[in-house]
Amino acid sequence: MSRLNRVYGRFRETLNGTILSASAQDNAAPFPQDLILHVTYHKCLTLYYKRVMQVLAAEFPFVWTDYYGQSAGFNRDAVQGSGKRIICLSDRDDVMWDQLPPYRASHFIRDPRDLIVSGYHYHLWTKETWCQASDFPWRHYVIRPFFELVEPDPANHPVDISYQAYLKSLDRERGMILEMIFRRDAFEQMGRWNYRNPSVLELRYEQVIGNEAKAFRQLFEHYRFQRRLLERGVQVAEELRLANLPKGEGKHLRNGETKQWKTELPPQVQQVFKQAHGTLLIQLGYERDLNW
Repeated sequence: MSRLNRVYGRFRETLNGTILSASAQDNAAPFPQDLILHVTYHKCLTLYYKRVMQVLAAEFPFVWTDYYGQSAGFNRDAVQGSGKRIICLSDRDDVMWDQLPPYRASHFIRDPRDLIVSGYHYHLWTKETWCQASDFPWRHYVIRPFFELVEPDPANHPVDISYQAYLKSLDRERGMILEMIFRRDAFEQMGRWNYRNPSVLELRYEQVIGNEAKAFRQLFEHYRFQRRLLERGVQVAEELRLANLPKGEGKHLRNGETKQWKTELPPQVQQVFKQAHGTLLIQLGYERDLNW
């Protein structure tokens, strides 16, 4: 059995909000503060971060919990929870910062154009229930700006069809516009995030890919991991780095490269994105202007 396979064997996939109990292999406090927070977005190293933490939580005395889009549970755990814990929130930014106990935190972002490309491909095949459910709440999406580019005739707006099935019915251009509309909330969250909080380490997907061990060492130093946990964490981050994972259509990691949008995002979709979220790219530092 390969070393990578042995690492995979140390963790199991969990549902949202499921807690992995830590073993008592290391009695030393894993980090000085009780609370560590991580906030990120779907298709922005969410599974990679989760896998690293699952391995570490199985070996060291802290609890790891993942709240995907569940800010109520996240805030309850952050504010009212006890003990050494690391909790993650994806695709929500309504953190109760003023009520938190002492904490360290991290925030990952990714070029929004690549989030569209990655999300589009993923949603074409994922087995996630919400994506395959016929009761998808289309009424909230058909009224959003630019949906007329997906379907101009209200009489043909999607009803009683899953997000995945409707996405598959569209050509690539309209499908990626739909994905842009679907990701609007995440883009708005990225735009209003406070990037000047000294307790929060800001990292970009583009900084991490290909430099996982170095980036996660910086991350774990920011978390103030004790030395044994830090070194083990860097080892796990290296073993589970994206270059070691299987890739391809129909897999969670289809490509993993940065700047996929340059070849994947159709020209018309690029122009629509400029209208919808062009200033966000400038705000985040991905572009200097709209001349890209």
